[in-house]
Amino acid sequence: MNGTLGGIGTGEQMLTWQVQLVAAINRMIEQVIYFINTYWIWWCAFLYTTM
Repeated sequence: MNGTLGGIGTGEQMLTWQVQLVAAINRMIEQVIYFINTYWIWWCAFLYTTM
């Protein structure tokens, strides 16, 4: 990632790279939210029993 402004060709490649990165981050966030929604009750029970 050397510089944000490049040539016309590198600009298109950088844009698609950013789109792929954002899509991967969105998938990761969705998985984390799904994990939390699924297991938060178990975390609460675990913390309650260990306190």
